[in-house]
Amino acid sequence: MTINLLIDQCGWYWLYDHKIDLASELPSDEFSIHMTPESEMEIRKAPPALKAYIEDSISACNIDTDAFFGFADETKPDSEQRVRGVDEGRFATAQEIAFIESRKPSTVLRPTGLYKGEADTALAARSFHSVVLTRDTKKALRVAGGAGGLIVNLDEFDRSTINLAYFIKAKIVSG
Repeated sequence: MTINLLIDQCGWYWLYDHKIDLASELPSDEFSIHMTPESEMEIRKAPPALKAYIEDSISACNIDTDAFFGFADETKPDSEQRVRGVDEGRFATAQEIAFIESRKPSTVLRPTGLYKGEADTALAARSFHSVVLTRDTKKALRVAGGAGGLIVNLDEFDRSTINLAYFIKAKIVSG
């Protein structure tokens, strides 16, 4: 069984800083890596070296976008749409919808075009069926983890003792 995995922005920074080759550390026969539309928006504003690392990883690992199906927001350009249309988006689960609806949206707009906490909420909602790799202990991810979401904190990973794939699998099993 393939493990679905998403990486949040601070997770990407950690992977880049530690020179992790995702294609070799997380084999495609064991891991299927995805990103959210919100993650795509954050990546556009990343520093050039990090952005290049992420783009190389996207290509090497065949990372695709896990977008919910929905209607376009006519007030936003195509590059800032959070949902996708027919054949591009999937239906959100009842658990994902309930989690998102339980979060109070912020009115603080970030330079990425996202509202404060919006990317974390999108990832946290998906953690009920996918692993979210992070270093973030912000409320949305912490709340999701406490409710059974699969949140794996990279700060607990010791590269000198095990590989990343084994670490993630061990965290999933230990809860």
